[in-house]
Amino acid sequence: MFTDAELCRQGWGRVFARIRACLDACPYSGSLVCRADSSSIRNCTCTQHGWSYDLADPLVGVLKGSGRPESFDTTAWDLVGAPYVASPHRLIFGTRNPEPVPPLEPLGGVAWHRDAMSDHDDQGTVIVGGVHERELQDNWKPAPRELGQSPYVRSRSSAAALCLGGVAERSQS
Repeated sequence: MFTDAELCRQGWGRVFARIRACLDACPYSGSLVCRADSSSIRNCTCTQHGWSYDLADPLVGVLKGSGRPESFDTTAWDLVGAPYVASPHRLIFGTRNPEPVPPLEPLGGVAWHRDAMSDHDDQGTVIVGGVHERELQDNWKPAPRELGQSPYVRSRSSAAALCLGGVAERSQS
């Protein structure tokens, strides 16, 4: 879950400019609490036991009559936040590592490729934000099963393996 000026506005119209992120799992049961990629919801609910969380991460609602003691502390069950969140070029990176590596540092010499793909340039290139998904109506089993059954794949992969010395030659008997 993320909250920033473009992704979320709180009820009274206040706009948050700082990006925040948290683990999308109920701290008690591990169930997902946010099941939408994007929406205008004001809270998220664990489907297993009905606890609800505000977009600022705290536990704000617990079902009555669920057998909790009076001393139950709701602040101990807030969502687990990410202490380090960075957004270089509108890409959001978050980690719970106490000593994080800057998100673009591991890219080294190929960082220019990422810049070319996601950075805005002076000519007006714009990367469309949001979630991009495709859903295919298909049976998933034939593709993995048929992947290795193609005559082309069998002949080429075995020939390549023999050239690289990865397959022992068959004994001729």
